Amino acid sequence: GSRLDILPGLGRGFDLSLATASPLLIGCGTGLSPLVGLARRLPNPRILLAFRREEDAFGQSLFEGLPLSLTDDLFSALSAIPHDFFYACGSESVMRKLCESDEADGEIAFDTRMGCGVGLCMGCSRETVNGPRLSCKDGPVFRKGELL
Repeated sequence: GSRLDILPGLGRGFDLSLATASPLLIGCGTGLSPLVGLARRLPNPRILLAFRREEDAFGQSLFEGLPLSLTDDLFSALSAIPHDFFYACGSESVMRKLCESDEADGEIAFDTRMGCGVGLCMGCSRETVNGPRLSCKDGPVFRKGELL
């Protein structure tokens, strides 16, 4: 009987139609959260979770039964896993470095704060090849090639 006031389903999520036969899911820190549901909907995902310190590692049990790798050095681990498409979520700095350094195509979700959640405050604006876009309306998932 409780009432909740929520804003569900903000923005645009990952596009499942882009997945290759065995996509790589990359989560950094709290960026693993949106990958849990994605991993359960894809047929053969491989998962790479990166944490700065071992004591920060959490959430591995959410991916039980799936091929999972943990690392504290994302880019070294990434180079050792062959892949041609990835889905990733994490901090803006790590996601930008991922897009610059990885040759594979992919989609990324910024682990970002959204002030209003409906596009009024412009606080979640990101520069893209198509001009400024809002994470709350146009994202938070963007194609790798969209970002500047």
